[in-house]
Amino acid sequence: MKNNVAYLPKTGLRITESYAPVEPVNSPLQAYSQEIISNLRQVLSLARLQLMSISVKVNPSFKKNPGHLVGGVVTNLEEMEKRFSFEDIEKNGFANSMIIKLKRLAEAGFCIMEYSVKGKFIRLGAIKELAVFCILQQLIYPCLNIFEPAALLLSVHYEKSRIGIELTRTRNQKPLILDIEELVKLKQRLKPIGGKISYKGQCWNTLIMDITSG
Repeated sequence: MKNNVAYLPKTGLRITESYAPVEPVNSPLQAYSQEIISNLRQVLSLARLQLMSISVKVNPSFKKNPGHLVGGVVTNLEEMEKRFSFEDIEKNGFANSMIIKLKRLAEAGFCIMEYSVKGKFIRLGAIKELAVFCILQQLIYPCLNIFEPAALLLSVHYEKSRIGIELTRTRNQKPLILDIEELVKLKQRLKPIGGKISYKGQCWNTLIMDITSG
């Protein structure tokens, strides 16, 4: 299953928004920062497209004041954008920053989220914090759909020398599975920061990541 396309299955209107991560070339901090901003703009664009495609049958109140409903959700998401400078993510950590983002998206109706954070917070340093955040947002983007919101469970376990991350992604109780090419690319992105990614055994709805803290 290709997992980098968001669409609207209930309306018959397919809206394609491909996620294109920015590869760090010259300045990693600048590149990751640009990727974070790019993703937020993609989310806003996707939100506008999906909200404007809501039919009267799906939401009768939309007919009365569509601009107000769309504007309210978009404003909420735009406020989220102000919370995600690379300095904020470095300070708060990728886990807390991602939880804030998921909460906003869940409030707007684009996903259903749960989270769990265990252990004592470990600061990874700017590059690693931003890299992990970017990879998580890359995995979450295909799950955003106001018509069929995916269920997301993010679990982060801080240990002395490593951080374990589990991300469960399902829609209608079915796993959202990465194809081999996507998984290989994610492994390549994680390798420079001492990270690994794989599926949790034969549990195809859960990805596990292991990040060294050194």
